[in-house]
Amino acid sequence: MSNSHFLENFNILSANIYKIDIYKDNDDLYIELFFNLVYPKSKQVRLKLCKVKEFLFYWNSENIFYNVESYKLFEINNNIYLSLDPFDDSNSISENDQDYILAESILVLY
Repeated sequence: MSNSHFLENFNILSANIYKIDIYKDNDDLYIELFFNLVYPKSKQVRLKLCKVKEFLFYWNSENIFYNVESYKLFEINNNIYLSLDPFDDSNSISENDQDYILAESILVLY
């Protein structure tokens, strides 16, 4: 699936992340996010962000792990940007975005 097709046809709003894997393969960093989707009900999906350039995640035990209440997902300069706690709903990177990943590409695995 191409990045543009993925960006147009996928929705993780109201999903729940139940697992995050971060690993290095050769010199490239990968992050896999495992979701339980609300729509369609009870479906699981995994996002694999490939050749990660930058990421930032923060969590503490006072918060629920991890409901997606809003997000940004768009292509920028031949990369993919995903923020799971965006400052606003624009298709631009904000210095106030939280829980974000900037990667070369993204794969969806069912």
